[in-house]
Amino acid sequence: RRLQKELEAVEADIRKIEGRLQNAQFVSRAPAHVVDQERSRLQSLQNKRSTLTARLQVLQG
Repeated sequence: RRLQKELEAVEADIRKIEGRLQNAQFVSRAPAHVVDQERSRLQSLQNKRSTLTARLQVLQG
């Protein structure tokens, strides 16, 4: 249950960041280091999502 809630939170964060990065105005107006930071954060969250998904699958059989 805790893992499922954590996974849902990570997926919500991923959607938010993907939305920001798909926004041409954000990407063109934000400083490059901010855009890079968001891309890095997105990658980290995607890795975390993979880990959580794998752990849930193991627990659920």
